[in-house]
Order: sequence, then C-alpha cells, then structure tokens
Amino acid sequence: MGDIKISSTSFEYEGNNMIMRLSVLIETVHYINEVGIHSTFNKWKDVNYFKGYYVKFISDNIHEWFIDVSLNKPLLNDDDIYSYCQIEFAIYYKNRSGDIVWNNNNNANFKINICKYIEENEIFIRQRKIHFE
Repeated sequence: MGDIKISSTSFEYEGNNMIMRLSVLIETVHYINEVGIHSTFNKWKDVNYFKGYYVKFISDNIHEWFIDVSLNKPLLNDDDIYSYCQIEFAIYYKNRSGDIVWNNNNNANFKINICKYIEENEIFIRQRKIHFE
C-alpha cells in the first residue's frame, strides 16, 4: 500500500517546549488523511500519541510530513546537569478509505537515545538512532 521512512530528526524549542521533529517520507498513490506515531519513553507502560502535519510534495508520489514530539516530560522536568531518555515508536498513516499502514521497523520499533546536558547555562541535546532499517 505504501512505504514510510524517517528522513531526518531535529531538535527545536517552541516557546518553552522542547520538541524532536521527525521528518517522515511517505510513498503512496493514495490520499493521506493522517500521519502519526505511537510512542513510549518507559517501555510501553505509558503510550503517547503524536499526530503529524503535511509539509510538501517531494516527487513520484512521495510526500513529506513532520511529527513533533514533546520532550519536556522525559528530559526537561529536572534540573540535573545530565539526563537521558529513550523514545521507542512506530509510525502510521491513514488513507481516505480508513486503511492504516504501519512501519514498526520490522517488529523492532524505532528507537532513539536522547541525552540532555547543561554546560555554561546552555542546554545541549545529543541523539543516537538505534535499530533503524
């Protein structure tokens, strides 16, 4: 039905909210109604849902969507100089017919390790993607 790939990740502040922005490329001939992720920061004890928004047409039935994931709860609620979290997630899109297409990285889920550290009153974020196929 379609192919879903992560193109890139970036980190930004929107006001006081730190977000991880996933750039997702979807190849399909179908009209897409919704794109999002189901995610967790604690091995699926709690599940978070983030919906994406359309960015642009790339080429040959490939469309780019952004999904903004709030990192305030896992990273910014503490005053520690260093903190760490892992986000685990699966991406989906829903077409006009209501069909849902998932990419869960071949049943391994996508995983990104994120660490925050403070140096000279500035916050730095580093990431390491693991298990991306």
